[in-house]
Order: sequence, then C-alpha cells, then structure tokens
Amino acid sequence: MVCLVQKLGVEKRNGVILRDYYDFTYEEIAQLMGVSLPKTKVLIHRGRKELQQIISQVKREE
Repeated sequence: MVCLVQKLGVEKRNGVILRDYYDFTYEEIAQLMGVSLPKTKVLIHRGRKELQQIISQVKREE
C-alpha cells in the first residue's frame, strides 16, 4: 500500500498521509503545509480519489 501512495504528487501524498494515517485535522494540515483550509480539503479529496484509481488499476492488472 505504501508504494501506491508514493505514486501521488507530493502535496496530495502529504495531505492524505497526514489526515488518514496520522489523523491530523484539516486545520493542522493547512498550517503545516502553508496552504489555505479550502486548498487542503481539495488536495486530500483529490489525493484519495487518485489513490482509489491507482488501487483499482493495480487490482485489474493482477
């Protein structure tokens, strides 16, 4: 699973990891990353969506 997360862009990857693995709040992540709260939410949403697509693609290839 970790290898698949590494396929995301840096901002998306960091957002998803901080939120879903380390359980940071959106506000904390925005502060850490130096971006606005709305941008943080968008990055995490898009990162999760992209990760789902990557996982689906890997499952199809198996």
